[in-house]
Amino acid sequence: MSRFWTRLRGYFSRGQGETNARSGPAKAFDVPLGCVEWRQGDVFAIDSLTVVDGGGRPVEHRCDLGVAVVSQSCDASQPSRPLIQLAPVTRLETTSAREARDGKRPRYAHLAAVGPDLFADLDVIATAHKARLASANRTAGVSDDVAVRRFSGAVARRFGRYAFPDPVVACLQPLRDALASKAPKPATPLGSVLGMVSALRIEVADGWTNTPHDLTLIVVLEPGALPTGGPDGDDLPDLPPGLEEQLRDSSSKLQPSLIAQRLTKADATPDFRYWLWQFLAQAWAEQCEAEAARHNLRETVRSVRHELVTADEFSLSRVNRSEALDLDYLSEPLPRSAGDA
Repeated sequence: MSRFWTRLRGYFSRGQGETNARSGPAKAFDVPLGCVEWRQGDVFAIDSLTVVDGGGRPVEHRCDLGVAVVSQSCDASQPSRPLIQLAPVTRLETTSAREARDGKRPRYAHLAAVGPDLFADLDVIATAHKARLASANRTAGVSDDVAVRRFSGAVARRFGRYAFPDPVVACLQPLRDALASKAPKPATPLGSVLGMVSALRIEVADGWTNTPHDLTLIVVLEPGALPTGGPDGDDLPDLPPGLEEQLRDSSSKLQPSLIAQRLTKADATPDFRYWLWQFLAQAWAEQCEAEAARHNLRETVRSVRHELVTADEFSLSRVNRSEALDLDYLSEPLPRSAGDA
C-alpha cells in the first residue's frame, strides 16, 4: 500500500481506536444509542462549548442555560453520524425577545417550549461528538408543529440569505435605514405600518449576471392588509383627486412618514388605504433608485420599480424568482399558527 493511501486510511480511522503516528492512540467514543430520539431544538444541560479564539486556540464558551441542537433532526437522530452542531441558549429581555420571536433578529432562534425569552444564539455554533451529550439532561426546546417549523426556518434563514451585489446593497440602504430606525417603534405611524408588512423581496429582470439591473421591490403585505375595490375585489379603486400631490414635499419626493400617518388614521377609507399603500411602496422604490443615481451606480442598477401584493397571493413561482431582502428588523415570514393568521 502506498504511503498516500496509508496516511488517508489513518485519517479516516481516527476515533475508531487505531493508532496515528503523530498524535498517538486515538480515543474511540461510542455514539449514544439514545440519540435516535434527539431532535433539532432539543436543549441539553451542559455548561460550555469549545470554540476557537482569534489565535486559533480552543477555549470554552460558557453556556449557563445549556445548549440547543442546531443540526437537522435527521442528522441528530442518526447513530451513524457521530457529530452534532450545538448553540448556546441565551435569555433576551422583553423588547429584544419580542423582536426575536417575530423573526426580526436573525441571530436568535426561539425555543418556545422552554420559555418566551429563551433562544438559541446562532452566532456561536460548535461541533461536538454526541458522546458529550450522553449523560446530560435533555428537554424539548420546541414541541408543536409551528414552533418546530419556526425554529427550523430561523436556522435556515441564518445560513441561506442571498448575497446581493455590492451596488444593489448600496442602493437599498435608504430602505435599510428606515426599517432600522422605525420598525422597533410600533407606537410610531411608520412602525405600526411596518407591522403589516410580511416581507420585502427583490426581483431582477434578466438575472444577476447581466447588468444593468432592472429591479422590482416587492412589498408583501399581511393577508387582508390591502383593500380591494369592487364587489368581487377585481376592480381597482379610482385614485382620489389630489392625493399624490398631498404626499409629496416641495422637491416632489414622496414622504413615507406622511403616508404612514394617513394610513393609520381611523377614518381612512378603503380606496384611500389602497392608494396610500401603493404610494408607500413607490416611495421606497424611488428612494432606492435615487440612491443608485447619487452614488453613480446606474451602470449596475438602472431602475427600481415597485409591486404590492399580499402574502396569500404571492405564488411559489414568484418566490423562486425573487430573493428575500432579509433585514434584522423585517424578516421573511415564519410559519404561524391558525390563531396568528
